[in-house]
Amino acid sequence: MSNFDFSENHRLHKFTPPSIKAIEDFARPMQFYFRPQYFGIDEVDAAKPALYVTNHTIYGMTDGLLFALELYKRRNIFLRPLVDNMHFEVPVWKDWISKMGFVRASRDNCSALMQADESILVFPGGTREICKHRGEAYKLVWRHHVGFCRMAIQYGYDIIPVAQVGGDDAYKIIADADDIMKSWVGRFLRDTPFVKKYLHGGDYLPPITTGLFGIPGLPKPVKYYISFGERIDTSRFLNKFDDDDNLWQLRDEVELEMNKQFITLIEYRKNDKKGLLSLLT
Repeated sequence: MSNFDFSENHRLHKFTPPSIKAIEDFARPMQFYFRPQYFGIDEVDAAKPALYVTNHTIYGMTDGLLFALELYKRRNIFLRPLVDNMHFEVPVWKDWISKMGFVRASRDNCSALMQADESILVFPGGTREICKHRGEAYKLVWRHHVGFCRMAIQYGYDIIPVAQVGGDDAYKIIADADDIMKSWVGRFLRDTPFVKKYLHGGDYLPPITTGLFGIPGLPKPVKYYISFGERIDTSRFLNKFDDDDNLWQLRDEVELEMNKQFITLIEYRKNDKKGLLSLLT
C-alpha cells in the first residue's frame, strides 16, 4: 500500500491513498461506457511491488484508470502513475491527480518511489503515443525510451506489461499531426514559441477525430480488453543498469510481450459478439 507523495519541491512526504469508492465514483461512467474485461489480473502477485508498463491510446483519457481501479479492488495494489509535467500545469486537474497519487515523471521521483516499495505505472510512449497518427493503432511509439528499464534493473523491480485494446478503435482519425502541420494552419503555427516548447514542433499535436455517430471527439462505446502479462524478472541483469545492451534487451522483451498481448486480445475480440457490436456503433 502506498504511503508517500511528493510536494512541489519534490520532497517525499506521507500520502494517504484515496478510497476505492472515491475512484470508483469518478470512473463509473467510463466503466459503464466501455465495459472493460480483464485477463490475468487475479494472478498478479500483490506481495511484491512491480513496475507496470502499459500503452497509450488516442487521447489517453482512460488509460490506466480502469485497470488501476480494478487492481486496487481485487488485489489491494495501489498504482502510482508517473506522468508528464504538463499535467501539473492544468488548474483543478493538477489538484485531483495529486490526490489520486500521480507523480511527476523523473528519475529522482521514480527512484524515491522504488526505495519506498511502491507499485508504479509508466507509459513509455508518453505524449507522442497519445497523439496517434494514421496506422498507429496499438503500435508502441517508444522511440529511444529505455529509462524505465534502467530504473527497474537498478532497483530490482519486476516489470509487468499491461496491454489495453479498445481505445484506438473509439475514434476515426480525420487528420493527424502530419496533416495539420502541412496545412496553412500548421505552417502558420510552426515557428510559434508554444508549438516549439509544448508540441515539439507539432509532433505532439493530437489528431482530429470523429467518434460516435460521426461526432468530433465523442468516443464510440467500444468494449475495452485489458491483459496483465507475466512478470519479467530483471535480477538476471545483476544490477548492470548502465549497460546499454541490457537496457535494450529488457526493453525488447517488454515490447515483444506487449505486442503478443495485443494480438491475443484482438483475436479474442473477433469472437466476442458484444465487442464486435460496439465497433459497429
